[in-house]
This record gives sequence, C-alpha cells and structure tokens, in this order.
Amino acid sequence: MDITQLAAHSFTFPAPELALQEPNGLLALGGDLRVPRLLAAYRQGIFPWFSPGDPILWWSPDPRAILYPTELHISRSMRRFLRQCPYRFTLNCAFSDVVTACATVRKEETWISGEIQQAYCQLHQLGYAHSVEVWQEDIPSAFDAAALLATSPRSQVDLHSSGCTPWPPSGNFKDCGYKLVGGLYGVAQGTLFCGESMFSLADNASKSALMVFCHHFSSHGGELIDCQVLNAHTALLGAREVPRHYFLQQLRQLQLSSVSTECWPVQVLYIPNEFRVTARRQGSETDERRHTT
Repeated sequence: MDITQLAAHSFTFPAPELALQEPNGLLALGGDLRVPRLLAAYRQGIFPWFSPGDPILWWSPDPRAILYPTELHISRSMRRFLRQCPYRFTLNCAFSDVVTACATVRKEETWISGEIQQAYCQLHQLGYAHSVEVWQEDIPSAFDAAALLATSPRSQVDLHSSGCTPWPPSGNFKDCGYKLVGGLYGVAQGTLFCGESMFSLADNASKSALMVFCHHFSSHGGELIDCQVLNAHTALLGAREVPRHYFLQQLRQLQLSSVSTECWPVQVLYIPNEFRVTARRQGSETDERRHTT
C-alpha cells in the first residue's frame, strides 16, 4: 500500500485504519507542523514521529498503549521513595525547558528536533499542550530566603514539609535555587491526555512526575492517558495495549467531555497522602493500607 502524501494546504488525514502494519502505524508523510494540522492529527488519534532531516511521518499504531490514571501501579519501593520524596512538582511552569530536556537526554533518539520543540511550544502557548515539572533544591549558601519571602505575594508562597525553606513564587523556580530534574509533556484532548515524552535526571523523577500528574488529572475529571506505544517503563506503571479501534472510540467519546477549569492553570502539584503509604507486613500492629488504583 502506498503512503499518503499530505497536501500542503489541506489538513485532511487518511483514516487511521489505513495505516500500515509494517512499520506498525505509519499512515502518512509530509505536510508541516503548524498548529491546525497538529490539532487535526490529535483529534483523529494521529501523531508525528520522525528523525531530523527526514520527511514528517504521521502514525496511528495498532495496538495502542493507554494508561487509566486509576490503574496506576505504584510499587512498594516507589511508595517508600515517595514517603521521603526530595522533589517539588509544578504544572505548566517551564514547558519549553521540559521539551528541551526531553530532547537532550535522548541523544540516541533525536526525534524531538528543534522543529518539534517549536511546534509544541506553540501548542502550549495556545493552551493545548501542558507540562509537569520536577524540581530539586540546589540552594547555594548565599541564598536569601528572607528576601524571597519579602518580595513574594503571600498567596504564592508555601512552606516545604520541613518548614524551613519557602516555596518560590510560581514560575520563578530556576531563579530561586531549584533545578529541573524531571518532567513530562503532552497534548490535552478533552478528558484524554496524549503523552508525548518524559525525562529524568535524578532517581524516580519521571515516575513520580507521572504519578503526581495521574492523581491531579483524574481528580479534575481526566479519564485516560495515551501512551502511544508500550514500553517497559510505562508497562511497569500500569499502561497496557488495546486495539486501535477501541482507542479511537474512547478518543471520540472523551473529546466531548472536559476537565475542570482548575486542571490546567500554572500551579504547584502535591503528592497525595495515599501514594506515601507503604503496605505493612502481616502481623504489623498498624492496619495494612493498599492503594487499590
């Protein structure tokens, strides 16, 4: 079967069911990464994936990897990590930095080209794409916490669990002694979130980002995360494969609903208490609690 060459001035895609079986999901080539075309693709369960210097390739694989936030798997070792988690989490505070980091840490996978980065930053600026950031304190001895408190609106400052160091105001993490060590980004489609990529520069940074995001997304009405293609990392977290026709059916249905208005504004995200609970051994004096999602 011949691959469809997209017209320069048309945002029409062939039906996903026409995608090749080998390579799995290849549907079309060409076109561009302008916002209208990207949105048209995501509305039909299609996404771009190509190497720099090659034509733009568009995919809709079968099967499709998905993750229901309520089916997120948290191992006992991860629960122990979350009890003493050294990270702070934000939403939409540093989208371009997350995309750049996702490209940088994947030196052997260069598909997140400068063209891709620019395109998704445009989606973000228009409110379609979102990021989760994972921050770790890297505060020099000269850091003046009192000055930060004096110049920060009271409503934007919170305290760490230690009660010692103040939260930076939203958007100023890099300027207040924090470094970006993990994150993820993707495109929202109603109550479905199309995950694009994640990165980690510290232990469990990307895993904890996904876990915190799943709780935030589902608590605001989010129902499904598109993982595109299953890999060992996402499988361990609870992602699974479903037939493409089932995913497309879910996509059409979830596009008709919406998350709450509090879901996407810039904000600090927190680890829910139930993620921190470690299952007790049998015979423990305290009751055993398990996260059933």
